[in-house]
Amino acid sequence: MVIRLFLITLLLGLNAGATSADTRLSGGYVGLGLAPTVTRLSFDTLSASVNGSSVNMANSNGFVPYAMIGYRENFGSWVLGGEIDMELGSRSFGPENGCALFRNCAEAGVVGEIGPLYRVRLVLGRDVDGGLLLLGGAGIAVAQVSTSAAYVTSSSVSGTSSSFSRASSPFSTNDLAVGFTLGLGVEQRLSHRLSLRLDAHYDRLNVDTASRLFLSTSNTTGPNTSQAVFSQSGNFNFDMFSARVSLILHF
Repeated sequence: MVIRLFLITLLLGLNAGATSADTRLSGGYVGLGLAPTVTRLSFDTLSASVNGSSVNMANSNGFVPYAMIGYRENFGSWVLGGEIDMELGSRSFGPENGCALFRNCAEAGVVGEIGPLYRVRLVLGRDVDGGLLLLGGAGIAVAQVSTSAAYVTSSSVSGTSSSFSRASSPFSTNDLAVGFTLGLGVEQRLSHRLSLRLDAHYDRLNVDTASRLFLSTSNTTGPNTSQAVFSQSGNFNFDMFSARVSLILHF
């Protein structure tokens, strides 16, 4: 967050100087960036509750570095081009809520990882201020996805009494998942060679698997009840949301 605020401040501070810089819009470019990312998994059933209230289960969150390469041509105040980017590294999934004995808690999920992720997209933009581009893009996203197990955990407590249970089972997936990517953002030219881009992305990937599994656990201690359920038959989805900050070098 501190890095993002610093870069936004830098963009605003250099805006006046950038408008007088060379604003040639055509050509190739490369970029590096950082993206705070939230990843959510969509299964047939993935639920956890305590005393009837749903538990907001943890997602895979974190700052993801990435690199991009692209080319675009300008048509008056419009630009059209293509980009390829790759997230550097992978993100892991697993128990994160810390559900344990002597807590009223529940969680369910899978153990695995996603990445690296690649995007290929068309980009359309409009120059609105002699160096400030409004951008939109759409294309294909591809990522390696692997899972090894699914789990459910529940715990309940009342006074000095507590009960806890956990169940897990193999849930094997190793797939090159394919889906779509959408993005919107702004790019400010800082100089003849450099620009700064802020954009938001949504990606949805379909994971192909024949795995089928049902897991359930429930605990009641005194007035408190917790339960968790996981079920899946076949394919499932990943939804990813990211806010990206990129420094771009133009050729």
